[in-house]
Amino acid sequence: MKKILEIRGDDAQVMLGLLRQVATNEGACPLHELHRETLQAMATHLFHTDFDPDAPAVSFADAKTHVVDPDLQRDLMNMAGVFPYLEEDHLQDRIDAVGRLGEAMG
Repeated sequence: MKKILEIRGDDAQVMLGLLRQVATNEGACPLHELHRETLQAMATHLFHTDFDPDAPAVSFADAKTHVVDPDLQRDLMNMAGVFPYLEEDHLQDRIDAVGRLGEAMG
């Protein structure tokens, strides 16, 4: 997970945006406050940036073009895998979203 610690700027926004897509099942579910706070904490403490959870969405279809490094893809998937379990509402939808993100990145 060393590479993820080097991500900043636009790359950090993409990573956070993709995680938000998992948390909302690509916008089909509301962004739960726990997910919002988790994204904010990641932005602050991991990526050293600000994050607007209401910013335009990053499409899973674009994930592979934005996150090309296999190590970063793995790190992103590891982080994404936690999001479905932060709260129970829409659990299966979020699990499915993690799967779709993985498929999008190959």
